[in-house]
Amino acid sequence: MLLFRPYGPTLATCGAVSAVLGQPHWVMLGLLAAPILCVWLIYSAWIIWTKPAERWTQLHKMIVWMIAIVIVVGVQNYYFSASLNDAEAVVNALWEYHNQHGDFPPNLDSLGMSEEQLWGQWHLRYIRPTAENASPILRYPVTYMFFDAFTYNFATQQWMYEAD
Repeated sequence: MLLFRPYGPTLATCGAVSAVLGQPHWVMLGLLAAPILCVWLIYSAWIIWTKPAERWTQLHKMIVWMIAIVIVVGVQNYYFSASLNDAEAVVNALWEYHNQHGDFPPNLDSLGMSEEQLWGQWHLRYIRPTAENASPILRYPVTYMFFDAFTYNFATQQWMYEAD
């Protein structure tokens, strides 16, 4: 047990930071943690260089942080890719419905997709236009930022990034 004692605070802090930054829309808070981590890494390099007795312990702590960063980036990449894939599936279904019926559907449930599930998972929102020639709105928030979103432009058939 004494072998792991020096790693306790590092593992606890690293786990807490990773748990927060691993959530969708929360990675932006990493910008607050990045300067602290950079200072700590410089301090760790100094410890490794000047104190041979603490070298391996400090190096292991640095490795734990690097692994945590890689995991958080991987999780956020998954969220980004999965949300885009689900949104693209909705776009394809909307265009297929439009080609068959000449109009866009009143809701996603009529496409066989659960609007509630897509809202709960990715906050994807579909709004059918009320005017005859207006385009529908399909939008979901960016998974790595608080207030930014992707909106599908039905005229150009491309996703538009909207920064807030």
